[in-house]
Amino acid sequence: MTCRKCKAEIRIGDYPFCPHGRPVTEEYRPFKPFYDEGLGAQINSLAEWNREMKRKNADLRDPFTPGQMSAYKDKQRDRRKAEGRC
Repeated sequence: MTCRKCKAEIRIGDYPFCPHGRPVTEEYRPFKPFYDEGLGAQINSLAEWNREMKRKNADLRDPFTPGQMSAYKDKQRDRRKAEGRC
């Protein structure tokens, strides 16, 4: 198949609009080691980070305390009232 505009040959997998070529996917980004202060450990790979998180029964975020949850719900209710949805 050829492009009507620039007469370039279009193959399967090529970008259909000018300029043509293959779409670029995300580049390979190697894991950069870091020291996780919350875990208190040097993390050298994603698997090691997951292993440490499981070992210490850690979650990516702390759960809300009852006071924080109440404030969150109040904020949501006030926002809905301001938008006229309540």
